[in-house]
Amino acid sequence: MLRTAYLLLSTTLVTASAGFGAGFANKASSITAPVPTAVAIPSRAFAGREIIRVAKARDGLFYLTLDVNDHAVRFLVDTGASVVVLSKADAARAGVTIYRDTATTMLTAGGQGTMYWGSADRMGLTGVGYGPATVAIAQTGMATSLLGQDFLSRLGTVTIRKDVMIVSAENERD
Repeated sequence: MLRTAYLLLSTTLVTASAGFGAGFANKASSITAPVPTAVAIPSRAFAGREIIRVAKARDGLFYLTLDVNDHAVRFLVDTGASVVVLSKADAARAGVTIYRDTATTMLTAGGQGTMYWGSADRMGLTGVGYGPATVAIAQTGMATSLLGQDFLSRLGTVTIRKDVMIVSAENERD
């Protein structure tokens, strides 16, 4: 059964498609150059909490690397995306379970594509553990996975100040 899902993309990508930098949405999904990784600064206030400061990458975006089923996956932090969207390659590397009967048309600022729903047994960030996560798996057109609001809201507090994103992440079990 084919259904339609409307995924909200970040203001940056939507604005770009509205004429503020033609082709920016496609550029963001095809970035392959290495970018600085997050530096975790353990908090002394609470066990199971990490403070992560992430510098804005050269392309003007923020990236986080999470463990998905014990495999490192680099995500574009997309505060406007409603769900986590994995590229097909990242989902395969991480051994994400794909629900084959959930084919859905995904409408984004970059165009239309097919995705499936799936689940990761574990997702985590810099030593902060989280349980299972429902994810979307894009079938084409995505080189970089998107970290959407559904998982960002599980992290704790996410703040962006100038060129630095600060994540105060806590274990869900705490």
